[in-house]
Amino acid sequence: MEGNLLESLRNLLKLQQIDSELDDINETTGDLPDEIKKLEIEVSYLNEKVKITDSKLTELRSNRTNANITIQELKDRLIKLNDKLANVKNNKEYDASVSEIESAKNDINNFGRSLSVLDSEEVSLMREVENLRREIEEKNEFLNDKVSSLSDLTSEYASEIKSLKSSRKKLIPNIDLSTLTKYNHIRSACNDAVVKVKKGSCSGCYRAITPQILVEVRKFEKLFPCESCGRLLIPEEIE
Repeated sequence: MEGNLLESLRNLLKLQQIDSELDDINETTGDLPDEIKKLEIEVSYLNEKVKITDSKLTELRSNRTNANITIQELKDRLIKLNDKLANVKNNKEYDASVSEIESAKNDINNFGRSLSVLDSEEVSLMREVENLRREIEEKNEFLNDKVSSLSDLTSEYASEIKSLKSSRKKLIPNIDLSTLTKYNHIRSACNDAVVKVKKGSCSGCYRAITPQILVEVRKFEKLFPCESCGRLLIPEEIE
């Protein structure tokens, strides 16, 4: 049992070394991945705003077309009403025709005012779209620059990353599932999930390890986490 655990611990230590190297490489990219993701979200949001504004413009232009059609229909009707007015036979018909003519004129004026409002709204929406597209263009330039920088960095370390990931893949089957699960859980909080005991202390948080725990750790019978930071402890003598 000791031999199996000892070999598993050795492999676990190798895994930690590989992951630490990968962490170091990832750090060279700095905040680039987060910045790229943020810019992509912002561009996506702006594109959606352009889409919504374009939809408003389409609806507005449709309403203006309908208003112009209605105005033309009212003008045609006004011509007919004026013709009718010339041929009325009594005061009642005259008053009714005059009332219809006034109503048609009022409707034409109201639709005319509506057209002025629509024209003003169109100018405002077109300006908004123009500003949005300019902002999208600027952000896309920043985004492309950052993507290019990240690509250059990734290319620089591509072969090294490939080699490390290949070594990692070969190590995984040689570590028992329970140990690997603990390791991954701790890695979510601390990159250095596995640390050596050096001079009687955890080399992760530098807290002293009790003599009793030190004895147990060196038996290689089971894994011991640091009572202070939770990292997995491995005696320096393992190598």
